[in-house]
Amino acid sequence: MRESRKFGERSRTKTSDEPSKKYFLVFEGTKTEPIYFQAVIDARAALGISPLIALIPIERSRGEEGWSNPKLILETLSDNLAERDGHTLTYSTLLNAMIECLYTKDYIRRRGHIIEEIWETLKDQCEEKLGKSLNAVITDREHAVTDMLDAIKESKPRVYDIILENLADSIKALQITYAEDIDSLCFIFDRDRNSFTREQYTAVLDICNEKGIKAFPTNPCFEFWLLLHFDKVHDLDKEKLLANNKISNSKHANTETVHQIKKLMKRYSKNNYDANMLMTKISTAIKNETQYCESLPELENQLGSTVGLLLAEIINSR
Repeated sequence: MRESRKFGERSRTKTSDEPSKKYFLVFEGTKTEPIYFQAVIDARAALGISPLIALIPIERSRGEEGWSNPKLILETLSDNLAERDGHTLTYSTLLNAMIECLYTKDYIRRRGHIIEEIWETLKDQCEEKLGKSLNAVITDREHAVTDMLDAIKESKPRVYDIILENLADSIKALQITYAEDIDSLCFIFDRDRNSFTREQYTAVLDICNEKGIKAFPTNPCFEFWLLLHFDKVHDLDKEKLLANNKISNSKHANTETVHQIKKLMKRYSKNNYDANMLMTKISTAIKNETQYCESLPELENQLGSTVGLLLAEIINSR
């Protein structure tokens, strides 16, 4: 995982132009949620968000785009947090940094279909040629990096060249640096019962509590939060929304929440919709959310969201 926008080290001595508080935003989804929160960032002045508040989305890499389980995402994030500031470096972190190098040169973005292949190649080189598991702790960074680069030089010369050129900066950028007593690390995820068991939901809340991460789930999914921007949501069948089943047996059928949001927005798909229009309705969404469940334990089984709580906090922070 990495910050989607590069910025400097967090300083304990605050400068005049440094944010007083940062919200790091980690999303389960790779499309709908980032689009929405980028619109929030773009409309921050109109929303009344203080210029001293920084909103920083955290992007997922190394094939994480394909992960649909919030517990896996959170465990990876927790591993990154445990490794920040150089306390612990594992081969998993090193390989992630190498993938970051490819993002730096836009190599992976143009070749997204081969990201898993490259990751498997790096993993095989690590485990087979170096005899190191991904969880193995690196005690000598210089030798570990050299050995790993030598291992891939012959099999992936182009990948090797890009990694070598950018590795130092990428290892630094990989770490999520934030002031625990000032900033907030926020995890926005879906309660979707079709892919997320009760035990996993409880585990996510436990991990968040243990690591000081703020959890912001929506049940059943982020589209319900989008529906809350419209008063029409109160007229919809709550049981159908909560179940969020497909509206037909067709392979490409929409779920109930997507079906309903498409009725309310001119054009909607998970990776293409007018989030800017929704910015004019955020106050309505925050108000409407209060009429549904906003309790973390109860959201396991009840229709509701906590995204409004997050946005209200951000808007009111000074």
